[in-house]
Amino acid sequence: MNAKTKIIALACVALLALTGTASAHHGANTTKAWAGKVAGTTAATDPATAIGGHALLVDGTDKNVLAVKVRNLKPNTAYSFALDGVSDFAPTTATTDAKGKLKGFVTSDTFNATDGATYTVVVKEGATTVASSTLAAV
Repeated sequence: MNAKTKIIALACVALLALTGTASAHHGANTTKAWAGKVAGTTAATDPATAIGGHALLVDGTDKNVLAVKVRNLKPNTAYSFALDGVSDFAPTTATTDAKGKLKGFVTSDTFNATDGATYTVVVKEGATTVASSTLAAV
């Protein structure tokens, strides 16, 4: 075996070793996620105008995120949303656009999810709850 062949063989062995390490690390992900559909607290007469949307909670290894998207709210109005009963995510205020769509998210460095727990997102206009979502593990 000449020197060029030995170098190529060693390079191949090194690449295979790196690939094995990367895939072993990738399998150690401990991120947990919950999701749910947001529904209005009052029944709408027309399904096209019913308050709806979705919410997502991610308990990541580095960052924790609560994201909410809701449609058919009052246009250009401030709404707050929070994870009910969890103080790690501060209640956050977001304003709807001209079409009544709300998009918002908040992060937390201290949230640690509990296995088997259910979480509820609450959307409020002032002190009045207008929509909510019970999140399920995904």
